[in-house]
Amino acid sequence: MCFKYFYNSDPRPKEVILGECQQFGAGLLLLNTPERRAFFQSKGTNEAHVGLSDAKEGTWIWDNGDPADGAVLTSATFDNDDDRYTCPEGADCVVVFIESNSLTFKDYCCDFFKHWYCAIYF
Repeated sequence: MCFKYFYNSDPRPKEVILGECQQFGAGLLLLNTPERRAFFQSKGTNEAHVGLSDAKEGTWIWDNGDPADGAVLTSATFDNDDDRYTCPEGADCVVVFIESNSLTFKDYCCDFFKHWYCAIYF
């Protein structure tokens, strides 16, 4: 896996970000295996959007269609507070943080991407 952090001062919707990742032959970062999560944590990376959502409230799905596996659900913290933001479509896109040496996934607005990771998988 190779991933790159992107930042834009003007927020963009997820559809635009996906198109920008695809220009590189990439997609949003999927932390859907223990190895990927460990690698991500080892880099001490910035907080940013990744390819995880809870469009069906309470059900976490990776952008490739896979459900978040049990290891993610038990080893990470999920902050599922849609009331925290005024999102027109709900806070269904996910930002990952490293807090106290563990991953925290928080849902955010899908039309407000400022920080994100694109990834290519080998």
